[in-house]
Amino acid sequence: RMVGTLIALALERTLAPELADQKVATGFIGDLINGHTKQAEDVRGRAAELGIDLAQGCAFVLARATPRKAVSENWRGRLVLVIERVARSLNPQVVTAQVDRPGLQAGEVYVLLPSSEAATIAKAAQMIREELEASLDEFNFTVGFGRITSEPGELYRAGQEALLAVNVAEASDSGNLLSFE
Repeated sequence: RMVGTLIALALERTLAPELADQKVATGFIGDLINGHTKQAEDVRGRAAELGIDLAQGCAFVLARATPRKAVSENWRGRLVLVIERVARSLNPQVVTAQVDRPGLQAGEVYVLLPSSEAATIAKAAQMIREELEASLDEFNFTVGFGRITSEPGELYRAGQEALLAVNVAEASDSGNLLSFE
């Protein structure tokens, strides 16, 4: 029993920096999406804390999952893990965060993907959608992405474009993957 406790403490110490980084990332993306952080200097500073160079260009990919049947309590955590695994396989500097918005029953995970190429963003969105469908079959998924920006003050807009793409895809039955154009 004592050995188990020691192993658990060692694991917790090992994961503590990663969990702290995830809290910072979630706070940053949540503040961006909810409009609390829009000023270019604030965005640039907070992105730098996470090691993101906005000058090369970034875009948001949004994945929304809606349960089709009763699911376990930890389904949002599984959703984040699947999306993060796929996104990090494409770019290790990617930042993912679940963002809660009032009244939303679905789970939403935003992916801030550093890239200056639209094809890379589209490929990431496609791969995320495919992996979600393969891994979590008890959900309906919609994935959308916004345009690339290299301007810190425009990152809020990029997140809103991803949200709009997802909303339009769901409302128009135009499939479960849509870009903002």
